[in-house]
Amino acid sequence: MNILPPRRPSTDSRFYPFSRLLALSLVASWAIPFSAQADALFRGNLQRTGVYSAENTALKGQSFWKHRVGDPKVNSVYGDLILSTPAVAEGMVYFGNQKGIFYALDSKTGEERWTFKTGAPMRSSPAVVNGTVYFGCHDKNIYALDAWTGEKKWAYQTGGLVRSSPAVWEKEDYHEVYSRWLLVGSQDGFLYALEPSKGQLKWRFKTEGPVFSSPTVSADTVYFGSLDGNVYAVDIGTGKEKWRFKTGYWVTATPAILDGTVYIPSWDGNLYALDAATGKKQWDFAMPEMTGRVISASPTATKEAVYIGCMGDPRGSGAIFFALDRKAGKPMWQMRVEKGQIEASPIVIGELLLVADTVGMRALDRHSGQELWKVTIGPRKEIFSSPVFDDGTIFFGDANGNMNAVK
Repeated sequence: MNILPPRRPSTDSRFYPFSRLLALSLVASWAIPFSAQADALFRGNLQRTGVYSAENTALKGQSFWKHRVGDPKVNSVYGDLILSTPAVAEGMVYFGNQKGIFYALDSKTGEERWTFKTGAPMRSSPAVVNGTVYFGCHDKNIYALDAWTGEKKWAYQTGGLVRSSPAVWEKEDYHEVYSRWLLVGSQDGFLYALEPSKGQLKWRFKTEGPVFSSPTVSADTVYFGSLDGNVYAVDIGTGKEKWRFKTGYWVTATPAILDGTVYIPSWDGNLYALDAATGKKQWDFAMPEMTGRVISASPTATKEAVYIGCMGDPRGSGAIFFALDRKAGKPMWQMRVEKGQIEASPIVIGELLLVADTVGMRALDRHSGQELWKVTIGPRKEIFSSPVFDDGTIFFGDANGNMNAVK
C-alpha cells in the first residue's frame, strides 16, 4: 500500500460520532426511528434513486482534471480500465480498477493520496461511512479500509467474487445508533449482512443464483435481485424473506425505491414497478425487440419519471434510453444511442439528466430529453462507470484507465 500524507480530517459530524449524536439530538421529536447516516453510497443514497440535489447546475462538461491509472492497450478483462463507479466523500474520490488496485484521489486536484492492492479486479462500487470505505473484489473478499490512510481494518471472504456494491444501514432508537448492518451480495448466491466495524457475520440469505445486484434499503427491508431471476425483499433485522417476485431472466441491476414502489429491470427486457410492501406488480415496461432488450443498468427515479436505458446492439440499432411516467410506466420521451450500448446507470442533478454509454456521456434536459452538451473521451470512448456528483463536479471512470472530473 502506498500512502501520501492525508489532509487533516474535518470536524464533520459524520466522522465524529459524538458530535453526530449531538446533532441528531436536536432533530425534531417526530423524526422516524429508522435512518442511515452515510457519506457516499452507490446511486447516491440507500434507496439508490440516482438523484443528486444541486442549487447550481451550471455544468458544461468541461474537463477539470484527469488522473490516469492505466494503459488502454492492456487486456480489457484484467487491465487497468475502470468499471467501478467512484464514491466521493470528504474531498476524496475512491474507486478500484481491473488490475486490482484501489485508489483514493484528492477530489479537487486528482492527486493520488493512497492506494491499496488486492490483486484481483474490482467492479464493486465503494461505500464510505463513518470514516471507513467498504468495497467488494473478485478475490471473493469484502474489504473495509480506513478512508484517510488506506489501512486495512478487516476483510471477509465469501464463496464467490463480489461485484455487488455495499450498503450500510443504521438502526436508531431515541436518536442514538445502536446497531449497524453492512449488506452486500456475492457470486456464491448469498446476500451477506455483516457487522461493519469488525466484519463479523450477522446472517446470510441464500438465493439460487449469483447476486451481482447491489442491495437497496427502505425502512427495515433490503431489496435486491439475483441471477435466479427473482427480486427479493428481506427483513434486515432477521434475514428472513418477506417476498419474492419472479422475472423472466437474470436480475443484475440495482433496484430504486421511491414512495413505496420498487423499480427494477431484468435481462428479460422489462422494467418492473413493484409494491415495496407486498411485491405485487404495479406495471411493467418492455424494451423494443430491435434493441436486444437486455437491461443491465440501474434505473433513476424522480417524483415525475423513471429513467432507464437498454444495453442495445452496437452493430445494429444501438441502444434506446427512455423517460417513463413513474406512476403509469408510459414513455414520456426517448433517445436513440446510435452504435452504442448503455451499461452505466444514469443520474439526475437538479434539472440535468446524465447518460453515459459506450460512445461518451451526454447531459439532457430531464423533462424534454433535449441534449444540452456532450463529453467525448478517447482513444476508447466507452464509459462503464456510472457518473457521480459532488460539490459542483461530475466524476466518472473510463475504458482508457482515467478517472475524470468535469464541471
